Amino acid sequence: MSAVAALTVMGGDDVVEALIEALRKIDPKGKHVDAEVIELAAALTKLNGEEAVPLLTKWTAAESRAGQEVKLAVSKAIASLAHRDSIGVMIDSLNERLPKEFAVFPHYERSAISSEGEDLAALISTLGEMRDPRALDPLSRALGKQAVRTDAIKALGALGDPRAADHLIAQLGTPWRQHALAALRQIGERKWLTAYEFGPA
Repeated sequence: MSAVAALTVMGGDDVVEALIEALRKIDPKGKHVDAEVIELAAALTKLNGEEAVPLLTKWTAAESRAGQEVKLAVSKAIASLAHRDSIGVMIDSLNERLPKEFAVFPHYERSAISSEGEDLAALISTLGEMRDPRALDPLSRALGKQAVRTDAIKALGALGDPRAADHLIAQLGTPWRQHALAALRQIGERKWLTAYEFGPA
């Protein structure tokens, strides 16, 4: 029995904290990383360690070097752990890092991708996958950050809320056009796309 498995059997808040700390210390470039992350994600899910969700999102980021198996396992763990209260916390966290208002044709912030940007991208992607309608407003405002605009567009598509269409349509005249088209198709805007000849439905 591995150390993680033994701790999982013990259970308790102290064990959850220890598992989260172990996850935090993993070197993405180290050996056997995939197996370690998958095991920790499974253990945290079993122990209902929802406070680990923000840290787990880093492993699902587009820029993450984790394999697809890891991203899938972590995404499942996040979906299981992220009850509505957790989603609310994540939305609040995203709101704190975004402009207060969103314009259909915003003055885009030309920020460079940084470690903070990667964390923000992971948070945006995870919220889209959770398909909670409360995420529509912050995900739409995230389009104003150039460093995470692709992630925000993809997240709006994953969210599947037809109310996101106007925000995505506004991206059709930008370099992010193809991502916006894909997102519009994903939320069921095929009829609109065909009518205006922005691309095949």
